[in-house]
Amino acid sequence: MINPIKRRTCVFIVRIWAEYLNEQPPCWRGTLEGSEPGEQSPFTSLEEMQDLIEQKTLSVIHIEE
Repeated sequence: MINPIKRRTCVFIVRIWAEYLNEQPPCWRGTLEGSEPGEQSPFTSLEEMQDLIEQKTLSVIHIEE
């Protein structure tokens, strides 16, 4: 019998804004909110945002195993 693939959904609210501060191109800043109340992670670049999302989704996968 074939085992169905388990599915896990992670939900984030991402707020991103550009801070120019005499810089071209601007610095990207933002916050990543998770599904837990008060769970908020600031970031200062789009690469850092991507790293946060990867860390949080990988931690969910490892919890379920």
